[in-house]
Amino acid sequence: MTKLISIFLGSFLLITCAARAAESPAVVEVFACNFLPGQGMAELQTATDNFNAALGNLDSEDVAAMRAFLWVPYRSNTEYDALWFSNHANLNAMGRATSAMAGDAAASAAVAGFDDVVDCDSAINYSEQIYAGEGPPVTTPPALLESYICELNDGKTVDDARAAASAWSAHVGNIASYSNAIAFMRTPFISGFPFDVSYLIVHDSVEEFAARNTDYMNSDGVEAIDAGFNAVQTCRGSLFTSTRVVPPPE
Repeated sequence: MTKLISIFLGSFLLITCAARAAESPAVVEVFACNFLPGQGMAELQTATDNFNAALGNLDSEDVAAMRAFLWVPYRSNTEYDALWFSNHANLNAMGRATSAMAGDAAASAAVAGFDDVVDCDSAINYSEQIYAGEGPPVTTPPALLESYICELNDGKTVDDARAAASAWSAHVGNIASYSNAIAFMRTPFISGFPFDVSYLIVHDSVEEFAARNTDYMNSDGVEAIDAGFNAVQTCRGSLFTSTRVVPPPE
């Protein structure tokens, strides 16, 4: 994980200086990781515990506001063992948090500790919420995540994808089982991953995922919603389990 901090720290500082008048959308740092030989979830948990302990000593509102989630493949199309997502309110918040960690010896050492456990590819994505139901989305972690990575079809744009997502949001808003669902659309900012847009729907469990999708497939007008998506983009779907790792679960 030190790769992202070392490569992009200079860019963060420039962004912090240049974008004070208007903030960016929310951003997500992505680390797609494979375990090094002899390493596994236990070692990753130890590195995470050390990271959280170091962050607890930092006097930074942006670090305190950071939320990170660990995704583990459940039924997925991925070459990675685990994915780590650090969520920030905007680019400036990410830049300040990164600077605070890089400027603290203990935090820097904790970040470096991940490099003994995993080898990661990294990216930064913009994130926008496209659906918000009522009530808490997940009552008993881990959550089950319905995830899609998509490539835009010829002649289509992110705005076209956003319009298709808006139509989907309006549609599922009329399906009772989606009342406490949340969903996000993410677009690359700095990324080498081969997709143009991604989507994420958060479920409590595989049972809830199955029930919601059954209701969706049997809803009136679903054919038009699916056709609208398919006209804009070509997607691959996966399921992951997800647990919040920063700050540590209570």
